[in-house]
Amino acid sequence: MPALSRTLLSVLLITPFFQPVLLAQNGPSENLSDLEPFVPRTTRSEADEDRIHSSSLFAEGRLLFRREKYLEALRKYERAHRYSNGSETILKEIVPLAFRLGHGEEAARYAKMLKSGTKLDSFILRRLAVRLTEQERFEEAAKLYEITAEVPAESDLKGAGVITQFELGRLYFLNEKYGKASDAFDRVLSVMKTAKKGSADAIAIETLLKDSGPTYSVIGESNFLANRLEKAAELFRKAHPNEKTAPILAFHLARIAKEQNKVEAAEKQLAIYLEAGIDEAGTSPYRLLAELEEAQGRQDQLIKRLVELREQQPQNAYIGYFLADQYLEAKQYGKAAELYQQVLQQQPSVDAYRGLVTCYQQLDDDRRLLELLGRAVTELNGITALKSELTPLVETPERINQLAVDGRKRFGDHPEKELQGEALALANLAILTEQYELADEFFRLVAGKAPRADAQLWISWGLEMLLANESERAIQIFQEMLDEKIPGRRTAEVLYYLSGALAVNDRYDEALLAAKDAAKRSKGIPAIEMRPAWILYLAERWDESKQAYLDFLDQYQDDFQTGGARAAVKEAKMTLSNICVAQENIAKGIEWLEQVLDEYPMDVGAHNDLGYLWADQNLHLNRALRMAQKAVAAEPENIAYLDSLGWALYQLARYQEAVEPLQKAIEIERPDPIILEHLADTFNKLGQAKEARETWQKALKLLLEKQANDRKRIESKLELERRE
Repeated sequence: MPALSRTLLSVLLITPFFQPVLLAQNGPSENLSDLEPFVPRTTRSEADEDRIHSSSLFAEGRLLFRREKYLEALRKYERAHRYSNGSETILKEIVPLAFRLGHGEEAARYAKMLKSGTKLDSFILRRLAVRLTEQERFEEAAKLYEITAEVPAESDLKGAGVITQFELGRLYFLNEKYGKASDAFDRVLSVMKTAKKGSADAIAIETLLKDSGPTYSVIGESNFLANRLEKAAELFRKAHPNEKTAPILAFHLARIAKEQNKVEAAEKQLAIYLEAGIDEAGTSPYRLLAELEEAQGRQDQLIKRLVELREQQPQNAYIGYFLADQYLEAKQYGKAAELYQQVLQQQPSVDAYRGLVTCYQQLDDDRRLLELLGRAVTELNGITALKSELTPLVETPERINQLAVDGRKRFGDHPEKELQGEALALANLAILTEQYELADEFFRLVAGKAPRADAQLWISWGLEMLLANESERAIQIFQEMLDEKIPGRRTAEVLYYLSGALAVNDRYDEALLAAKDAAKRSKGIPAIEMRPAWILYLAERWDESKQAYLDFLDQYQDDFQTGGARAAVKEAKMTLSNICVAQENIAKGIEWLEQVLDEYPMDVGAHNDLGYLWADQNLHLNRALRMAQKAVAAEPENIAYLDSLGWALYQLARYQEAVEPLQKAIEIERPDPIILEHLADTFNKLGQAKEARETWQKALKLLLEKQANDRKRIESKLELERRE
């Protein structure tokens, strides 16, 4: 504890014992009722209040830390940081503490806020960066490596620093920041030249060059994409130093020559690659060939060249794909389809499926199209990836109906295994055209009956109907599964989905029974265990729902090990906030949101909800505005976020600015009546009485029967406006 803090604490502790003496020194006692309250010369600003609150929270965190109550200390630090408007000092306490508590994700969230040049344990930052890299969050990982590279610890000046620079370069490359990648790699290359044998740097370089080809390749590619062409050529030569990889080197040199407008040199180098009969570079060499032919005015010769290459290298699927694409572009659909089919056998890809879907539709060959979609169901796990290409078919439902007629003849009572994909494809096409009875027919045909039913297909069928807003159908599907004992060990999962479908249909008592049954069967699965609380919330049984969520938090509040626990805890707290607001316990509703933001400082939904509550209560208005602005910046079309922004501006008396987000929030078929009220209030403040009156009246028409209090409030505003 700093000296000043220790002195202040001592004074606070001893003052009560010396109070009589201090009073005695003031002479005769005065009548306390005659004393006037202290009035400060200047009122504290919102920023002043925030700083005081932050300091108090930070001090509490320090005391808790010294008492080894580390999780409680972390929570105090996190909230102190929020009210401090981003204190780097507090942030440097949060990140290592969260990391050492095993809260890796939480530590990473706060580490993202660190500024360049921050001195922090580089081991922690590197471990967090590795974690983010594994999750493919490359930009976030790069930022942490940047910090360790800018302010390395003394132990990091050698060896590990080289690895950091290489990893930084790799992440910049993945983030398509090629100039920065090249700069980072240059620092690595510099160390390669100067590292003394046996030094930490030399050992690090040896590690990087254990497989030198990929290392030099990524550095070379970064330089190529950063348009540092001579350097790129030098590095590609190091990546491919022998005869075996000479064709790959030739391809890279061809790319470089083309960028230098040396077309003849590029053609010579590319010819070396093409004649080698290899496919390591994918379709890129053939795209380069197309560019060079066009540069020479020979684009009409491209298909001929590709056909020759295909004949020479029939096993090279990349030539086949590129040639098929050229046929498709040239509207030679028959040739394209034939070639796509060939290469699909060699090397399946989504692009080949997309090309074939287009070809078969252009050729009006629905029979072969259905066969292809049946195969896609198996290999692509559905036809969603082909949705865009299927638009012409979906826009003509009669074609799907004809396919169904043909399918019934071929499938019989139960399709053979090789035909089941086609039946499922038909079911999915029927859903896309909102022919749900037809979808039911083909799903049932494939899903089968007990005891040989396919439980996963039944579940998929029910979920497809839920996603299509056909909840009554979903209920029937899930209930039939339970009645026929189809799910087996997956009964809890089916009950979980059934409870959701029932709740959507306002059948809350049945939904609650199903949810409780699912929760009882699923101990240790937070999302399912929380479902009864959610059903009670939807039913607006506030007290029961609140208690159910509190019971859930008792079990999972501090659980950082069980999969899904943290996300469920966040959801529980967000919902508890809504319940408290519904019960007009605004202070507690605010506290739940504060707890969410302690652990998830950048959560957009929590920022919006807390910003709105503060604005509505006329509290922390500038902070509320910033939070609403952050939410809208993240989701500019979100109606709730636009309303929060408009309402915060209204409360700050910035009425003209408030109009735009509020008007944008009501630009839907059935606007929210409360947002309409907010807009009307704003018009009223701007002296636009006619617009205010019309907007209040529109809000009244849209209110639900249960919104009686809202109706009274708006009616009183209209009455007051009439009197004025």
